Amino acid sequence: MTSNAQELTDKEYRLNVFELISGPALGLSYEKYWNSQSSYGVYTFINLNEDSVRDENFEVAPYVRFYFKETEYLYGKSIFLELFTSFVSGETYDDYYYDDYSYSTVYEDNKFNRLALGAMVGKKWVNKSNMTFETGIGVGRYLSGDSAYARLHLSIGKQF
Repeated sequence: MTSNAQELTDKEYRLNVFELISGPALGLSYEKYWNSQSSYGVYTFINLNEDSVRDENFEVAPYVRFYFKETEYLYGKSIFLELFTSFVSGETYDDYYYDDYSYSTVYEDNKFNRLALGAMVGKKWVNKSNMTFETGIGVGRYLSGDSAYARLHLSIGKQF
């Protein structure tokens, strides 16, 4: 008696290629599957450029995901909804203009640590070698203040 069942994996590591190219920044994710329809994980962002568009220097964001399955055979191959909470650290810059020159300054009171809540929707593809490709778009809102930030993912990864 023989069987052709695909070996199921239950964890995944990803690199956000979009942030690496556009930042440059390092966006790394770890995901652990509860079952074929849900998972939990953590996303970490490290800004590698002082002149970046983003004020955030560091972010760690635990999350849960719910997958809307196209097939039951591969973990995570489908559309997903992600809910996350995030701890963000960074600094804002004050720009001063004088005679057509711009001066950026950083003061100790411009450094911040914030908590945020957010959501993301996306799509994941998994090939037979358990390599993954993922796209996602979302938004997080800081609990202190009225500002929000976008989250964009274009990631490649590997399931183990």
